[in-house]
Amino acid sequence: MSNNIKKSRNKCLKNLYAMKLKLLRIDADELSQDKKNKLAKKLDTCSRNILTLETADLKNLSSDFIDKVPELLHITEELKNDLNNLNNAIEIIRVAAGGLDTVAGIVKLIAKA
Repeated sequence: MSNNIKKSRNKCLKNLYAMKLKLLRIDADELSQDKKNKLAKKLDTCSRNILTLETADLKNLSSDFIDKVPELLHITEELKNDLNNLNNAIEIIRVAAGGLDTVAGIVKLIAKA
């Protein structure tokens, strides 16, 4: 989504929330039934417009996420390979440490002799 569209959308959403807040502050008890009905319709319209914009945002996010799935799968595979390499390196260090322990044991035996 371009920056201009995003700014316009944000401004529109902000205005809709402000309008809804103003409508909610109206004391419906002081209104005639006809005006209560009109207020309810305005609130409904405002809420539906907010929902429409927010739903569009979620669809854009979903689309962006779907577009990035191949990249995420590739990165996940790289991380899996890195973990395997790290596990292999740890095993090599364990074997080397065991070898060093053996050499140290031999050196101690030689030193005692």
